[in-house]
Amino acid sequence: MIISFLLSAMMLAAIGAGLMLRRRAPAVGAAIALAALCGLYFVWMPAHLSAVANALGVGRGTDLLLYLWVSLTMLALAALVLELRRLQRQLTVLAREQALLRARYETPAQTSVAAPVGERSTVANGTSSSAGPGP
Repeated sequence: MIISFLLSAMMLAAIGAGLMLRRRAPAVGAAIALAALCGLYFVWMPAHLSAVANALGVGRGTDLLLYLWVSLTMLALAALVLELRRLQRQLTVLAREQALLRARYETPAQTSVAAPVGERSTVANGTSSSAGPGP
């Protein structure tokens, strides 16, 4: 009986998490909330889970639960991999745009090339300096 209360608390937390997630990922959030709601029902009515399992051709309700859990975990993993790929592509595009903007608006560093003695050269800040003796 204690395990039923613990599982119920976990299912209620999962329902809440699924409802909160629905704003950002409606399909995933709804799936989590629905799965947790079904889990809450079957925690208190395990005979009904066994009946559903038998109707689907699975021997026990716990086996059906395991199969569903593995399937949902694989779907969640696939969604995470796709999201990670999308974010990596987006990061690549942003890094390229930033590099192009930086290259466009930053002045390249001035290289110091020695001017012949007696001639004046212009430095990056616009002042002139003398490489040799001044006037």
